[in-house]
Amino acid sequence: MSSLFNRQPKTLDEQYFNDIRPLLNEDTQNIISTVLEKESLLRNI
Repeated sequence: MSSLFNRQPKTLDEQYFNDIRPLLNEDTQNIISTVLEKESLLRNI
């Protein structure tokens, strides 16, 4: 998937993904952080 961002976009979809990539990355980091936090809480039960 990363190769998609390492070259010039050839379609409107690729351009769209390039445009929203920073938001996706931030959201993904937040989701991962939340999941890890919940997982840690569950282990402590």
